Amino acid sequence: MRELIERIESCNLCGADQFKDLVNTRSKPYLEFKVYENWAPEEVKCLFIAESPPGRDIFFYDHQTEGTLRRNVFSLLGIDKSGYEGLCEFRRRGLLLTDVLKCRVEKRGRRIPRDVIKNCLGIFQHEVELLARSRNVGKLVVLGDTALRALRMLGFGELKGLRVTRDCGRVVRSRGFEIFLCTLPFGRNKRYWGKPQVRDSLKLFLEHAT
Repeated sequence: MRELIERIESCNLCGADQFKDLVNTRSKPYLEFKVYENWAPEEVKCLFIAESPPGRDIFFYDHQTEGTLRRNVFSLLGIDKSGYEGLCEFRRRGLLLTDVLKCRVEKRGRRIPRDVIKNCLGIFQHEVELLARSRNVGKLVVLGDTALRALRMLGFGELKGLRVTRDCGRVVRSRGFEIFLCTLPFGRNKRYWGKPQVRDSLKLFLEHAT
């Protein structure tokens, strides 16, 4: 994982003035919280793909804070622990969560521009391929539109025309992966991800992870 960490550390593609109010390239939580060293299982049964670390001081792997993403992902998975204990259970199940963007992003209701996603694609592609090769990842859970857009930009053609809202809970096969589609599990999207059938489908999807 050393090369992946170094790539994240050295990347400053979003440091241009046009992104200065959106992307904070000085804050890289995946390095700060040593996600790949401490939280990546030896065998990753499923990789959850979200959007970006938020602009404020909160992060999925910061067990001293309690954010909406982690709380609702754990709810979907039936993990009844929080903080450090919940993250340990997440790892014990062979699960890892990553973001397409590795720097903090201050969206303020804005959709992440295609150019910002494009800047991150090299690292994101390397990460997915590395985890597939070295940690046996064969299943992906897409959390939100940015993750779906990024995979399409990487050539996951079977995802073309799909939407995380309309197709929430659907499983698609593409490029050797099984991919579960879901909205970001935030309150505004609960009418999609909060359906019992989506939770049941995710449980079944993960139970058959190899």
